[in-house]
Amino acid sequence: MAFFIVVISATFFTWALPMVQAYRLDQTWLLFTMPLLIFSILWDRWKPEDVLSSRSEITALRHRNLNSRPVSWWAGIQQIIMTLFAHLVGASVGREAVGIQLGGWAGRLRGTRGWYFGGCLAAGFAIVLGTPIAAALFVFESKRWHSGWREFVGIPLLSYLAYRFSTLVGVTHVEYRTFDVTFTELRSIPLASLFAVLTSLVLAAAGLSVLFLWSVDRAARRKKNVVGQILIPLIFLTLVGLTFGYFGARVESTGLPGLGVAVLPNLWLAEPDFFTVFNHPLLFGVLKVFLTAAFVGLGVRGGELTPLLFAGALIAVGLAALFHLPIASFVALGFPVLWGIAARRPLTAAILAVELFGFSPWGLLALLIFTLVFAGIKICDFSLKGFPHLARVFARGLYDESYVQPGSD
Repeated sequence: MAFFIVVISATFFTWALPMVQAYRLDQTWLLFTMPLLIFSILWDRWKPEDVLSSRSEITALRHRNLNSRPVSWWAGIQQIIMTLFAHLVGASVGREAVGIQLGGWAGRLRGTRGWYFGGCLAAGFAIVLGTPIAAALFVFESKRWHSGWREFVGIPLLSYLAYRFSTLVGVTHVEYRTFDVTFTELRSIPLASLFAVLTSLVLAAAGLSVLFLWSVDRAARRKKNVVGQILIPLIFLTLVGLTFGYFGARVESTGLPGLGVAVLPNLWLAEPDFFTVFNHPLLFGVLKVFLTAAFVGLGVRGGELTPLLFAGALIAVGLAALFHLPIASFVALGFPVLWGIAARRPLTAAILAVELFGFSPWGLLALLIFTLVFAGIKICDFSLKGFPHLARVFARGLYDESYVQPGSD
């Protein structure tokens, strides 16, 4: 029963989201209504028991006794409504977290445990993003591979069945250019130039992932007092709403509102010679990171996965432009790196890119992305040893309690 609940709810959400986004693009005045999100934030303060959290669902996945935490029917419905509303007014939030949360909601609603609970999480992830293999790997990495044969068989199966159901009923996902041409372009780049860009990408993504996690942590901490609960969110939403509304279609073309991924097809055709300080992909990538951190930290529904994917692509494109290399070659490479480091999910990031950008040559693409993400994680772990608070924040990542033992710092 839990599987059918998450499949139906996640499929409906994925079907409705493109229509909400299209309506916002057609009615740019809606950007001015962003301050109305304050009512959603305040409602969550008054009804915290109905707030779904990706971190809570992953914690429940790893600790079976937490799967029985009570949850209401209203929690999942509220998650869908509030996330759609956040996208309607242009908040920089994602969608994949909703799939994970709906999976956990359905599982806890029906009291499921073990591999079936993990399968529900994977099913929600697979539907909203369209990557069933990456969804299953996300669950396995979340469990740190502490799984038996039932998990290794059942979770991928439920993930695939959920994805196939969503496609059969007409739910579509964003189509990306295959990696074939990109691979050909990469082979033509001098090895020294390629190494320089990839090194810069890892360092930039590692630094931004730490700043993102720290910003979310700081924003969340300020919610504990009246000023942080009402005044700061209202001022932020008003300033961003007025700015987005004033620029209208022009700000939509930058990808700063909403998911941002609708801008990706234009990155293939972008001309580096036309980039300036004020329209450079690096600038918009950094802005996207901090905007998303503020929205997520203040409690706006939606999550962070897709905005970080988009920001990673922008960072890679911007670095390629600085080195005067073919920028289209680096969209697929940069796409999952920033999120993969912040989430501490190198294998999920690698396979996610393969599923989205094409399976040829899947091994080389996956291996390269896995190496970049793994290197970024280790760089952060090593460089943050002298900063205990930052080390703890990064060790938790986006979804986990902690990847370090208490007191180890």
